[in-house]
Amino acid sequence: FFWFCFVFLVLFVIWFWSLRVIGSWLQQRKVMALLKDQLNFLEQEEIVGEISRSCRFREGFALTQGRRTYMEDFIRVKGCFGLRSDTDLYCIFDGHDGHEAAEFATQNFPDILWDQLVDVGNIDDHQIDKCVDNLGVECCDGHSTSEQKRVAIALHRSFRVISERLEGKSGGTTALVALLLGDDLFVANVGDTRSVLSCKKGKSIRVSTDHRPTDSEKERIEGMGGNIQDMSVPRVNGILAISRALGDHDLASNGVICRPHIKFVPNFREGHRYLIMASDGLWDHVKEGDALKTVNDVLGYKVAAWRPRRRGGDSDSSSSFSNSSSSASSSSSTSSSASPFASSSPSFDSFGSSGQLVQSAPPPWGNSSPAPSAAPLSASVDFQKEEGLFDLDFDDDFGREEEGNDELVGSTGRSGGENGAIDYARLWEKLGMTPSTPSPPPQKDGREGEFQAEKEMSASKKLVELAFHQGYSHDNISVIVVNFAEI
Repeated sequence: FFWFCFVFLVLFVIWFWSLRVIGSWLQQRKVMALLKDQLNFLEQEEIVGEISRSCRFREGFALTQGRRTYMEDFIRVKGCFGLRSDTDLYCIFDGHDGHEAAEFATQNFPDILWDQLVDVGNIDDHQIDKCVDNLGVECCDGHSTSEQKRVAIALHRSFRVISERLEGKSGGTTALVALLLGDDLFVANVGDTRSVLSCKKGKSIRVSTDHRPTDSEKERIEGMGGNIQDMSVPRVNGILAISRALGDHDLASNGVICRPHIKFVPNFREGHRYLIMASDGLWDHVKEGDALKTVNDVLGYKVAAWRPRRRGGDSDSSSSFSNSSSSASSSSSTSSSASPFASSSPSFDSFGSSGQLVQSAPPPWGNSSPAPSAAPLSASVDFQKEEGLFDLDFDDDFGREEEGNDELVGSTGRSGGENGAIDYARLWEKLGMTPSTPSPPPQKDGREGEFQAEKEMSASKKLVELAFHQGYSHDNISVIVVNFAEI
């Protein structure tokens, strides 16, 4: 009887183990079939909007529709933005309730941002300071540079202009924009499309803010007449799972706003390796640590250990900007008084002198009609410096009660110089950049450019595959990886 029980137990263990092995094998085949059938990456020619490579950095990108019926994720890569070889623009727009809003933002954001940069570049420093002073601006060091304010104002106004132009269109979209201006990085976002900056010391910094109807965002929405319904995830009026977006005008009276969070990283290449930008289709299934490990492995970066560094958090950073006066005064002792824009020109010897103009003519982007004027962003600026990172949040109603601020409110874009011509030398000076002589435009992107950034393209696709393996994602996924190692 003993031997009978022993043999029976051994056979049972072998049978059970065999079932698990076979089950695992079948599951793996199911996953591989899923990846083969549904993980279809969009080819470059299928992507809406221009993809033009940077002259400085290698970037990779990947988009997949996943199991969704429609593709609502869009990206825009604009190397040599503003016809400067030291300026690049990266955008991700994740639409909801249709693709119309995200597609519109993708096609028009670079033009509108350029118009707003020209606008603020044509305003004298003392006029900007006067407007800001009249509205009671307090900054951490007491004398924030006008260059930094100009870029942030242009970003904020661009978000507002896009949102205004979406009136009458269905749905809305998140927005994540990274502007690499010389040696400085500006990241602006609304919604839950997220950006993570990898540090050389093994840390990471989240340089965006997830805007979801929780915590302080919930208080703000309820204060504006909206309500939060918990339907597996909190939703504004039981509809929208994010608290800030472009468009969604039917929910504007319920607290959904287009005011972005703007983060500023001076000298972003010092101590940082690359930037990951991705829609929530990735981050809902992949932890930031796993994403960084995947990209590090593909790009060949070695780190001793990864330690997450969250800045902004999930919708909690709005509270830190609710009282800019107190926070600004408390942080003034820790801020550097030096200008975030270095007075000396950055050196990019690998591709020529700093700030090279690719052409001398205005950029031939989209329609040439001037962008509608937008109320400038608030002077309620709060800079919190930590690990070289500044947070900027701006009151949405800045300028609405200051009708006399024509220098800012009344500008329309593309207005400088005789007959509307742009005075580039003055513009670059006002934005803290260094004028320079023209240089030949970069070669057109194509298969060659794709192979030049083979590792970065592979890293982007690996992140998407990781999301499918870990969560069998039903959502669209879009990813951009920007490697700061110069070409």
